[in-house]
Amino acid sequence: MPTVEFLLKKVERLKEKYEGLHEESKQRNQKVKKLRKSSATETSVSVKFQLEQQIQDEDIQLQSLDQKLQELEEKIEQAENLLTKNKQQDATKFVSDELFKRETLYKVLLGLDYINHVSLFRRFINKKQAAAFVIHGSPEDTECSLQLLLKRLLGVMIQGRTSFPLQKTKLSCRVRRRDVSALWRELGREFGANYDDSPDEIAVKVCERLQTEHVILLFDDLDRLNDINQFIQDLWLPLVKVAKKHLYQTNSCQLLMFLVDYNGCVINSTFECIDEDTATWESHIPIRLPMVSQFSVDVLTEWVRFVVDDLPDEFISQDNYEEYTVKFILQDGNHGVPDLVMKRICGIWGYDLHDEGTSRWLKL
Repeated sequence: MPTVEFLLKKVERLKEKYEGLHEESKQRNQKVKKLRKSSATETSVSVKFQLEQQIQDEDIQLQSLDQKLQELEEKIEQAENLLTKNKQQDATKFVSDELFKRETLYKVLLGLDYINHVSLFRRFINKKQAAAFVIHGSPEDTECSLQLLLKRLLGVMIQGRTSFPLQKTKLSCRVRRRDVSALWRELGREFGANYDDSPDEIAVKVCERLQTEHVILLFDDLDRLNDINQFIQDLWLPLVKVAKKHLYQTNSCQLLMFLVDYNGCVINSTFECIDEDTATWESHIPIRLPMVSQFSVDVLTEWVRFVVDDLPDEFISQDNYEEYTVKFILQDGNHGVPDLVMKRICGIWGYDLHDEGTSRWLKL
């Protein structure tokens, strides 16, 4: 099929030819008008005859020109229609290629090293139907990587439990008092409870939703809580107690809560949680997953081997593509800082980590 560029040039040539013939037709028409005017006032028979003969010749030429102009109009219309069709196909192909490129980027980002996080997460959700997880990183340059980890963990939920949809509810601590009662009211609004319903009544509403779908609670204002232990005691523990009464032995839906610490506040805080699988663990005790930390050269090299089939030609064509790609990711002295690594990986596929498409994908 002709390319858009070829068709553009073709339309341009046809229009130039059309303009030339159209100009010739105008000049001949003017000539015929003058001949007719001269013929009308001419008294000499022989001269009048010559003028009439010239008029006939010009009329023949004009008819031929009209035919050529009509044919050119049809060719121009056909070429323009084909051009429009090709532009639409090119636009569709561009969108398709763009989507494929972005999907490839998202796939390779999800392949980053969160093996220990995912392994621990799987062990706990396979034990009980309710669990709370603390996800945390260093105070700087881990916001996007923590969001990516959440995506990875929710992907585990979807892949392993496809028979039920996920109901994600994001809680926030925006009120000045930052008390748990405000969070209960926020939770109640999300699940259709009345304004004056008690926490137990709201918990029942949440568990009613658990009859048909997984419920995921996201809380990413952990640094704003004055007392994490009190938050667990006053919100999560009542939810778990009601869930045990209404959910266990009925279906395989799960109630999960993610506590996200973007500012490193849980590193030095003292609240009841566990960091590894234990036989005595109960659902009301949060599990603190490993801190999201710097990616080592070895980890990134392994990741490059994992995504080799998706790497752009510029990287895979290098003699030592693994070393070349890792050096590209770690250049400018980022030392494997998670968000900076993600930023460099996005650059490999020609995107910015903070552009609208990527940032929208990371949001939960």
